[in-house]
Order: sequence, then C-alpha cells, then structure tokens
Amino acid sequence: MWEFNKADADMLALKREHPLKLAGHHHPSDVVITNEIAEAVVGAELCRVRGPTQTMRGALHTMARSIAPSQIARVKGWIIASKGIECTTLKLMSEVLMEEVPGLTEDKVVVLSGIAR
Repeated sequence: MWEFNKADADMLALKREHPLKLAGHHHPSDVVITNEIAEAVVGAELCRVRGPTQTMRGALHTMARSIAPSQIARVKGWIIASKGIECTTLKLMSEVLMEEVPGLTEDKVVVLSGIAR
C-alpha cells in the first residue's frame, strides 16, 4: 500500500491504522505500507487505486513513471475504488487510469461502486 505522506506511511506501518483519517480500521499485518510508490506495485498481480479524485492523475503519473513497463504489464487487474470525475477534464477515473498508465488495456480495468451504510 502506498501512502504519499512519509510520516503517515511510517505511522501506518507501525500502528496499522490511521487514528485521524480512518480510526478503527486496521490494515492486516501482511499488507506492506510504504512511501515508495514503486515498491507498492512491484510484484503485484492486482492494484487497487483509490484516493481523492482530483489528485488521482498526478499519483498515477508518478507511479507509471516510477516502475518499469514490464512490471505494469505483469499486473493482471487495476481496481478503481474512487468515485467522481476529474473537474478539469470531466473524465472518469477509468479514463484517467487508461491515459496515465502506458500500455494498459480496458480488459484489465475494474471499477467498484456501491453505497456505504
């Protein structure tokens, strides 16, 4: 799991939860939490993409340029778990993902949606 803020990444790796952002939600001990975006993707078969919609393009751009194209090709599925559209382009997150990750094909993209209760 990539956390862009190094202090938060270190705290999450140690405490396994973020008491201010998601109190009570504990990340399993087998989830590696890192501030290094490439480390979060290397070796992954599935990548779940989530975060604020308006920062998604920048994060995906950074990620795609931080890892080898061969590693991107090894990922079997990209799961988008963020809702909304990009304000400046009116694009869905699936469209942003396809634009920012070189060589990505639609058959590898899944979008989760639902109602929180």
